[in-house]
Amino acid sequence: MNFVVYRSSAGSGKTYTLVKEYLRLALSTNNPHYYRHILAITFTNKAAAEMKSRVLKQLHQLAVGDDKNLMATELTEILNITPTVLKQRAYKVLDSILHHYTDFNISTIDRFIHQILKTFAYDLQIPMNFDVEMESDTLLEQAIDVLIGEVGKNKELTHALVEFSELKSDDGRSWHIENDIKELAKMLLTEEGQLNLSKLEDIGLKEFFSVRKTLVQELKEYEEHLERLSNDAQNLIDKNNINEASFFQGTRGIARFFKNILAGDFSKIDNAYVATTVRENKWLSGKPSEADKSSIEHIKGDLIQAYNEIKEHHDKHHSRYVLRSLIFKNIYSLSVLNEIEKLVNEIKKENNLIHISDFNKLISDIVMAEPAPFIYERMGYRYHNFLVDEFQDTSVMQWQNLLPLFDESLAREQFTMVVGDAKQAIYRWRGGEVEQFSKLPRLHLSPSLKSKTDNDFLSGQIFQEREASLQRNYRNEQLNNNYRSKPEIVDFNNQFFRFISTNLENEFQTIYNQLEQNYNEKNTGGYVQIEFIPGDDREAFRVSTLNRVLEHISYCLEDGFNLQDIAILTRSNDQGSDTARFLIANNIPVISSESLLLSSSEDVNLLIALFRFLLDSSNMIASAEITQWLCNHRFQDNRLHDELVKLNRDKKPHLLYQYLEQKSPNTSLKYMARLPLYEIAETLVGIFMQDEPNPYVQFFLDKVLAYSLKQGNNIHSLIEWWENNKAKFSIVVPEALNAVRIMTIHKSKGLEFPVVIYPFANDKADLRNKLLWVDLSKDNIDSLPSAIVNTNAKLELTNHSQEYITEKNKSRLDVY
Repeated sequence: MNFVVYRSSAGSGKTYTLVKEYLRLALSTNNPHYYRHILAITFTNKAAAEMKSRVLKQLHQLAVGDDKNLMATELTEILNITPTVLKQRAYKVLDSILHHYTDFNISTIDRFIHQILKTFAYDLQIPMNFDVEMESDTLLEQAIDVLIGEVGKNKELTHALVEFSELKSDDGRSWHIENDIKELAKMLLTEEGQLNLSKLEDIGLKEFFSVRKTLVQELKEYEEHLERLSNDAQNLIDKNNINEASFFQGTRGIARFFKNILAGDFSKIDNAYVATTVRENKWLSGKPSEADKSSIEHIKGDLIQAYNEIKEHHDKHHSRYVLRSLIFKNIYSLSVLNEIEKLVNEIKKENNLIHISDFNKLISDIVMAEPAPFIYERMGYRYHNFLVDEFQDTSVMQWQNLLPLFDESLAREQFTMVVGDAKQAIYRWRGGEVEQFSKLPRLHLSPSLKSKTDNDFLSGQIFQEREASLQRNYRNEQLNNNYRSKPEIVDFNNQFFRFISTNLENEFQTIYNQLEQNYNEKNTGGYVQIEFIPGDDREAFRVSTLNRVLEHISYCLEDGFNLQDIAILTRSNDQGSDTARFLIANNIPVISSESLLLSSSEDVNLLIALFRFLLDSSNMIASAEITQWLCNHRFQDNRLHDELVKLNRDKKPHLLYQYLEQKSPNTSLKYMARLPLYEIAETLVGIFMQDEPNPYVQFFLDKVLAYSLKQGNNIHSLIEWWENNKAKFSIVVPEALNAVRIMTIHKSKGLEFPVVIYPFANDKADLRNKLLWVDLSKDNIDSLPSAIVNTNAKLELTNHSQEYITEKNKSRLDVY
């Protein structure tokens, strides 16, 4: 059985198992270069670097003959060789890797796909020298700017955008559409969005308007029919002057039933009180007048007939009506999205770009159509064995793209393996679907792929053959021992997962099968604490939670932990920023994505202000920022107020010219403005920052250099680029820095800390206003085979079936 699936919970030796399997393959023959035929795929760059490090470390220990090495004992038994032979092979493999390091193939899946694209650029009909665009916001903003610029020029597009804006206003939202379009456009860079939009690429705005016209007509027919029936019934009630209070359940009953429909409210047709009235003949309230009693008795037959006809029409057509309503609400969003996609493709073509989100789609278009895709022919013969880490986070396209390689490997009776933990599947927004892992060796029929092509891949022979290959070679391995965490932590997790699994649907309960972990009972000392924080309102809860975090940090320090041992995990960046500010204000050093941002540095902000001033010397904001920095750091004599008064009066920063005259009398601002960007930055650093090196400034210089090499030397473009991307640029700090780590749950994946604190654990996944793709090909809208709808309906998202507080099974876990 050569297709092995390792199901591994946290702390159960997943990385150790991966390294062992890698070494088993690399040392299985006398060929020291066999490692070139092994491809190990991990999820992040950090995980890839860690696995490489551990493989090399183990090879070194095997090569020097460490008698206490557990790996050596296991490998000699598995390979059935002597320790001497193992030592010799390890030495030769290590020597070969160090001399041919580029053949040491442990990488992320994105890097592997990029390697394929570079190798087969000609075959895939993409430019040989394409650039990889990582920043989605920059690409989308360029397209949106072009789109908005067409308003007034393109009649159909202008009409669509105006209607889009009016619909937003009708919903009580701002009529400004730029941010809404940007959020909508992000779907272009998701796997599901790309798959569905590919069907709409030939549909123009005219077709969307035609579909809208059809939708309006269908909605109108449904509503008018119900209103006509309700109007006849209501006229009977009004004609007989019957008081609503005389009817059973009063305003909650049949008297108000018809009025609601006439008012355009079609959501209350399924009314239990009205159904009881008709079914059980309960028409009267407790004290109706004799006149009302007689009138109700006289007209109830007609009301029953009206109700039955309304209910029959509703039951037959309501689901279609709701779907049409949702599509109508989003038809302009869809048409605009289609236009943005065309603009994005034009920008990528003009600039020779391929966005990283396109990697998998380019491969998938071929993999899905051919039994033996030509782009893998050479790759398949080079790589014999495939090892995939964190498989539960592999996206739908990524797995479909890897399947031909697995199929080829298994056909040649070669070993392949995947390892993962379904409970830790937290990357659904990247295209991951936990069912892919939980259903192995069967292949998961993803809804996004079901509607992808016309070649019936998923129900055809290719799909069935690949699934049969996995099933034929399948072997399941359960890693049940937790080697990392203390017994108290493991026992808590066992009980917790056992409890929540009983509240899940059967489809998702398989995720928690065999969830119990074993542990070393002698390795005691763990601690789990869950607190329910009181708070009369949101702000009181926030303050109380932050104070408890600070108290627990103090307790940990008293127990002998260092600050660097403590990690605080939050669900959102806003919560992380709030926590970081609070701790810094209380003299607790922290490392967070916000505190490491280049834009948080005063010196970097000074350089940006100086660039703005070089571009426009009348920029008062830039001049004030420069003046304030100089007063705070170079002229510390309480003259800020006087200098700002002068600046407001004379419209020029006196202190700046004074400082330049002192420090660099031969360098004029006009001269600097004519230099290349990087030389400007270096010159300014040399003039203003003569102290010891500042890591923020050094990283900023690297960013300016990279930008200038790729984009040119325009100061205005640099400033615009900085404003759009400054929230993403951070410095890299040494691991040993003694400070509390604050990060989101998603960024903490794969890391471990002795102490984990999870504040604000009352979060709920926000499933409101989510945009969903639905397939309408079977719903008789042939001109629009797919649509996007916005729904507040409750969704079952399998990724959220796990509970995040147990992601870090360490020696201490505080939850609030």
